[in-house]
Amino acid sequence: MKYSIIISTLLLSIVLFACTDDKQSVEDKSVLDNPTNQELPSGTQIEHELLFNLNFIPHEVGTSLSLIQDPQLYETWADIFQFPSVPEVDFKTEEVLFVTTYADSCDRIFEEVTKEGDTLLVKINYPKALQQKAQIACNELAVPKTFVVKMKKTGLTYGTLIEINRVLLEKQSILYEVKQ
Repeated sequence: MKYSIIISTLLLSIVLFACTDDKQSVEDKSVLDNPTNQELPSGTQIEHELLFNLNFIPHEVGTSLSLIQDPQLYETWADIFQFPSVPEVDFKTEEVLFVTTYADSCDRIFEEVTKEGDTLLVKINYPKALQQKAQIACNELAVPKTFVVKMKKTGLTYGTLIEINRVLLEKQSILYEVKQ
């Protein structure tokens, strides 16, 4: 019951945020400032650490990119996503990216995260062993995948998720960042 209330509240806030005037809401957020006040050049790989590669997505969440910049929200999401432990994050200089998607039977790995213009570009791919094969046969099971990535603060508000063969899963999505 507790989880369903938290998830319902989270999803309602995401929907309400998405229905607001995006430009105005982005301009009003001081959290978008890069903490070091340095602009990252376009095409720059963002320093990151993959915290978790989970075969789980809460049933209310589909394919999405979510940027967490608040320790309390991070603790809540860690509980919802059933982390085995909660790694420390310094929210003054770091943020946590949740990438949720579905894979086929061949699985997926988190490949890289870069800054492209004003967009966070997230790439996922087949596991390295499969990438070497000329032909890959996968069945179409919908295997839930959640990648939890700790990274340096970027100040970015849009994200694009690209899968194998540059299939766009999410293009120019607003990164649902929440800071209290």
